[in-house]
Order: sequence, then structure tokens, then C-alpha cells
Amino acid sequence: MKHRRAGGGEDAAAIDLTPMLDIVFIMLIFFIVTATFVQEEGIEVTRPDEQESVVNNLAVVAIPIRIDGENRIYFGSGADERVITVGAVRANVQRGLADDPNSPVIIQADERTDSGIAIRVLDQVKAAKPKNVTITAAKRG
Repeated sequence: MKHRRAGGGEDAAAIDLTPMLDIVFIMLIFFIVTATFVQEEGIEVTRPDEQESVVNNLAVVAIPIRIDGENRIYFGSGADERVITVGAVRANVQRGLADDPNSPVIIQADERTDSGIAIRVLDQVKAAKPKNVTITAAKRG
């Protein structure tokens, strides 16, 4: 004689998941409502007015320093460009700042320049205490 279970078949093994889903959604809503959101602080940038920027840029002449792929340091631009040593960078920048204390210094380093030379040049420029220093990388042919 075979014993049969009451309710029979696959329907008896099924579990009703509706109450569990209800609880999961209630918990989800609870955590969303009680969560606190932290707003990260960033750097505040003050942008100059466009007209003020144009007026200031016309009056300022930059002090250029160029470092080529063979680690030679050039000071000046065009016909005034000359080769200098790392030790002479500070004096040349100070001389340029004596003419115009607001002049920015632009260091243009070739992509093949030794990073140690570029850092030493930057240190010498910073020792002259200019108001603005810009470092750019250039790919020379």
C-alpha cells in the first residue's frame, strides 16, 4: 500500500515569497529615508571677469624658460634666447621680475627632458618668488 501525502504534487512544496518581498521593500524605503548624504567639499575657484583678464594679459609679459631634449636650459625668447645653467636660472628670473614684478614665469620642458633637471629649474624659479609659475610639456620634433 502506498502512502500519499495530503496536498500532493509540486504545489505543496512552493513557498509564498510575497511577505518577504514586502519586508525587503519596507526596509529599503526605511534606509533611503534615514540615510544621511554627505556633500564633499571641493576647492573654491575664483574666476576673474573676462574684461579684467583681457586688460591684465595685455600688460604682462611672461618670462620664458625652455628645456630641450638634451637638458639644455634656454632663457628668453626669439633673438634674446640664450643657454644658461641651472645655477643661473634664479638670477635671470629675478632680473626679469625687477622689470615687471607681475610677470609670470613659463617653464616649457621637452618630453625627453630629465625630470631631475626640470625639478631643479622649478626650484630655482620658485626661489626667485614670482607670483605665477606655469610648467608646460612640449613635443619637439
